[in-house]
Amino acid sequence: MRRRGEDESRGGGSPDGGESRGGASSDGGEMKFRYDRARRLERASDDVRWLASRYGKKADGPLRSIFAYRTTRLMFLMVAVLGAAYFLGTFLTAPRDSGRIGDELFTATAFWYEGRVLVAIRRQGTAAGGRADSEPRLLRAAVSLPGGASATATFPLGEGSSDDFRLSVPGERAKPRTAQLRLALGDRSLDLEIRVE
Repeated sequence: MRRRGEDESRGGGSPDGGESRGGASSDGGEMKFRYDRARRLERASDDVRWLASRYGKKADGPLRSIFAYRTTRLMFLMVAVLGAAYFLGTFLTAPRDSGRIGDELFTATAFWYEGRVLVAIRRQGTAAGGRADSEPRLLRAAVSLPGGASATATFPLGEGSSDDFRLSVPGERAKPRTAQLRLALGDRSLDLEIRVE
C-alpha cells in the first residue's frame, strides 16, 4: 500500500484534473499539491470570492472606512459640527479676565472668601521711571457683583513695569459666579468679566 505523499512525490497528478503547484520534497524530487485556489474560487459563493479578492491587500485607512457608508459620513459630520459648536460656544461665552489699555496689560482674578469677593489686579507694561511727566498715573477700578454690591478704588501706578492691586467687595449670601470690573487709566477704560473662584 502506497502512501499519499509517495504518490504525489512520484509525479501523480491531482485526481480531479486541476493544476498542481510544485515544491521541493525531502528527497530532492518535485512535490505535487492537489490544491488549486483559482478552481476552488470558481465554485465558491460571491461572498467568498469577495473575501479572497481582499486577501493580502493593504488595509483601508481610517478616513476611508469612516466615509465608506452614508450613515458613517453623517455621524462624522454630526460629531464635527457638535464639536465645533461646543468650542465656539466656550470661546464666546468665557469670561474675559484680561485686556489692554494702551501698552499696559491688566489681568484680574476674583476669589470668594468669608462672604467677600476679593479681586486681585495685576499690571504689566512699561516702566514709569523714564517718563518725562512727573505727574503720577492713577488707575481707577470699580467692581460690581450681580446682586448690586460694588466697590471702587484708585491706585497710583508704581515706577516699575508691573504692579499688583487688591480690592474687596462685600458679597451676598451666596458666592456669585462672575464679577464685573471696570478699569480706567487716564481717559481710556477697560471692562472685564471675572469668574469668581
